[in-house]
Amino acid sequence: MTAEREIKKEIKSAQELQRLLEFLPAPVKHSLQLNLYIDTNDGRLADSGQSFRLRISTDKAWATLKSERRIEQGAFVCDEYEQEVDRKQAIEWLLHIGQFPVLDGKLFAGFLPEFRMLQVINWAITHRTVSHFKGLVFEMDETMFSDGSFDWEVEIECDDPDFANAVLLEVANNAGIELGDQTLTKQARAMARKPVYQPWIPTGQPSLGIPTGVLQK
Repeated sequence: MTAEREIKKEIKSAQELQRLLEFLPAPVKHSLQLNLYIDTNDGRLADSGQSFRLRISTDKAWATLKSERRIEQGAFVCDEYEQEVDRKQAIEWLLHIGQFPVLDGKLFAGFLPEFRMLQVINWAITHRTVSHFKGLVFEMDETMFSDGSFDWEVEIECDDPDFANAVLLEVANNAGIELGDQTLTKQARAMARKPVYQPWIPTGQPSLGIPTGVLQK
């Protein structure tokens, strides 16, 4: 178990995200991530204050359980249990042609209901661009949700939220943009939407972003 601590700020548009990128060092990484938000049909995990996500990228997959969510010094904080899983198994489970990927019993024991009770409640696709600046890792996200809508944000995982906020404000001021306070996690924003489309499994070159025309009902 690790304690995750993140600063999250809302970016108003794709144009402003691009503007922010122009005032940061060149990206060190791009990724496309399908985030599957999983629970039982009766919301057993949500009712117990937990969230479970299966994330599939173009080359790997991993499962993440989060609990004890809270806000401290303006940062999103939670206890996190994470394990890389077999990508092929994850895709087969999503397509209903295989079992749920094998998880470490010691890591997840006692937290999850029986796997046969788990299902995808909602989902989102994120194009993440990563840049390093002043010892911080900036993660700029463009996210497409299950209803076809988009939003944009920047995340910084940090031990010192005050320093991270100050650096982020410096970059935003240089870029001439105003960042908003992010009040909801990506999962909460996804769960507030009514699914219209089927999840898209990421393929192709992540640096090109989320392709157009990939959504199917």
